[in-house]
Amino acid sequence: MVKNVEQALEDTILAIRILRKSIADHGHSEAMINFDRLMAAAVGEAEEQLTKLQDSGLS
Repeated sequence: MVKNVEQALEDTILAIRILRKSIADHGHSEAMINFDRLMAAAVGEAEEQLTKLQDSGLS
């Protein structure tokens, strides 16, 4: 169970990074390039939101 939004964002970032690495490690990058770009954007946005949340002290 998620304890707070900050932990949920951290878990999400980690999960997406693991998925992207798995895709790259198995040589599927070309076939999944658009999906990989989407995941990269999702990580960037999640990291930005996490930073804002941490800076605000609301977590």
